[in-house]
Amino acid sequence: MNLHKLWEDLADKRKAFTEFFITHRRDTVNKYPRLQEKHQTEHMRGEFKIQLANLRDKQDPKFSDFISYLSFFEILGMYVRNGYVPLRDVMQIYKGPILSIDIAWREFIKEWEQEAHVPRGLLENAVFLMKMTNAREYHPIYYWTIYRFRRYF
Repeated sequence: MNLHKLWEDLADKRKAFTEFFITHRRDTVNKYPRLQEKHQTEHMRGEFKIQLANLRDKQDPKFSDFISYLSFFEILGMYVRNGYVPLRDVMQIYKGPILSIDIAWREFIKEWEQEAHVPRGLLENAVFLMKMTNAREYHPIYYWTIYRFRRYF
């Protein structure tokens, strides 16, 4: 599967996305310093949705780079769902980046899917990874219930 090679090939795109993420995350935290982290995260999701839509609408090359980076997680999610790679291994290696793309992309993907008039399923494997990682991070008991019965989802 050569996942490590794919990951290394995305080094420049990962760096660009990380800078984008950190900048907007810092701005949002500075804008809402008195809110709890979960409420700051909701504001971040809204801000990222706007920023990603702006990049897409301007046809900024950064958007294409970010999509390439996100596509890595789409492939990774497909591997997990098809049983080629254990979910636990993926989360042990990529948990941080998956949580970052969850904050930045999940709301945008929902909106993009509606605007593009495509059937449900746009980047569904990446969204699957986001949801499972988020569930494990913030609701560990719930995660193990889902993970055990994941073939039904």
